[in-house]
Amino acid sequence: NELRRKADQGDAEAQCDLVQCYSVRHNVSQDYAKAAGLFRRAADQGHLDAQFCLGLAYREGNGVPQDDRDFARRYLPPCGQQEARVRAVRHRVLLSTR
Repeated sequence: NELRRKADQGDAEAQCDLVQCYSVRHNVSQDYAKAAGLFRRAADQGHLDAQFCLGLAYREGNGVPQDDRDFARRYLPPCGQQEARVRAVRHRVLLSTR
């Protein structure tokens, strides 16, 4: 299908969307290892949601060996980046209302 084709071509958004299919068994067999692999491919491209979710997979041991160090390495940086983005948006909003 189109989603799988895009994911195979390296589209990070498509990889994350396909993960949802593997995680909740939407038209495919549930396969946490495939889901983690797709998250890893997207995370390696800098996709923040994929980094965050791959970190959670390591924390829970879903599709990858449970590993608190990999959890911290994958999960915490996107959280910090998201927080920085929120602060920047808040700052722009405050400046625009003055």
